[in-house]
Amino acid sequence: MKKSILIVALIMAAVLGSCSKSDPVSPGGNNTGTSDSYYPTTVGYWWEYNSTLPDYPSSYKVTIDGEEIKSGKTYSVASTTVPNAGKSYFRVDNNVLYSIGPNAYGLDENTEFKQLDFNLAVGDSTVIVGTNPLGYPQRQTTIMMEKGTTYSAANGITYKDVIMLRTNVYFEPSPGFLIFVGSVDYYFAKGIGFISSDAGSKGMVEIKDYNVK
Repeated sequence: MKKSILIVALIMAAVLGSCSKSDPVSPGGNNTGTSDSYYPTTVGYWWEYNSTLPDYPSSYKVTIDGEEIKSGKTYSVASTTVPNAGKSYFRVDNNVLYSIGPNAYGLDENTEFKQLDFNLAVGDSTVIVGTNPLGYPQRQTTIMMEKGTTYSAANGITYKDVIMLRTNVYFEPSPGFLIFVGSVDYYFAKGIGFISSDAGSKGMVEIKDYNVK
């Protein structure tokens, strides 16, 4: 089964598996992207990342290749250089990220679902209820932890207007009975998009280059 390559789904799938512009932003916090979105969707944009996730290449690229209409809505189509990862289909409306197609949550591939809400107030959350790749019931809670912060990458580059979301994953063998599996922290920079994830001992991803105008 191909993995969804929507960035957050890819990373979460890797973490759970371990459990069973070209001018970068300059130092000082000046993002070079002009978009107001935390998840830009323009055709031709691309991002390159370094990764220490298990079974992932040490470097990979995500590119927005085009658009496709599904059920009367226009979705961006993205591909990645991660092996065995299929294309992903997503759209952003009012800073809310929606996805359709193959996914890591066991949801109907023909039905759109809300992936992330960048409008959340600090402390608020969204929930996705589905099944994990092994078929077990799963609940994924994503909490807005920080807004308007900065992120300093390992290469000394600092990004501003950053939000941090924490995704906690639970198995739910019976309604209301949750078994904690793991968590991932995601960082998104306004005008650039996804810049980093941190899954603790399971590895991390960090942006190294991008083409966003």
